[in-house]
Amino acid sequence: MVDLKRAGLFAIAFLAGMLITAFMRWPPSQSSDWASWVQAFGSIGAIGVAIYVSSAQARNDRARERERQIAEDDNVLMNVQAILENAAQIIGEMPDIASPEGAIQAYLAGRFSPIRMRCATQALAAIEVQRLKWWEAIQLVLLMREHFSRADQAVMSLNSAFANRNNGSEYQTLLDTITRCKASIGDVVRAIANLREGVRSASLSHTSSPVSIGPVSRYS
Repeated sequence: MVDLKRAGLFAIAFLAGMLITAFMRWPPSQSSDWASWVQAFGSIGAIGVAIYVSSAQARNDRARERERQIAEDDNVLMNVQAILENAAQIIGEMPDIASPEGAIQAYLAGRFSPIRMRCATQALAAIEVQRLKWWEAIQLVLLMREHFSRADQAVMSLNSAFANRNNGSEYQTLLDTITRCKASIGDVVRAIANLREGVRSASLSHTSSPVSIGPVSRYS
């Protein structure tokens, strides 16, 4: 569009130059000649106005498309962020290696909800990572799926292991697994918030620089 605009301006300048040269060489000598010259210059002016209006319209269209794309990208990341934060909240409520037995028993008897776990798992699985534009977002979704799956399996097994907690190491192993998952999810939540803000800032400033999401730890 910029090249077309430049070509149009060049053509107008060229035609105007020719008209001025012709005007200086063959100045009008009667009223009918003046009318012809006025019409010629008016035509050049009309072409210039048309090019300006077209260029302004194109700029407005690009601005509206950019605003629409920014809003669409932010909406996608907002939904991903909400799903990751919900999964992180569920993991954060789970008992861990530092929890007293009374708190663990109370959680298993009251706060633990298999339906809630299943809904969170389905929400994580429903994120179409192949359609996400940002590799950072894909990485964070996959990490949260990994953490949540490990924590889910551990807390499900904790129900039966709690009754036999004094007869083996499985009970402590399950609590250790949950503890490791809880230690990692904070990085994921912070990173998706940083990514969303970074993408929006880069879009508004028309830059394509990499977005920093900060360090993210994996389950180990």
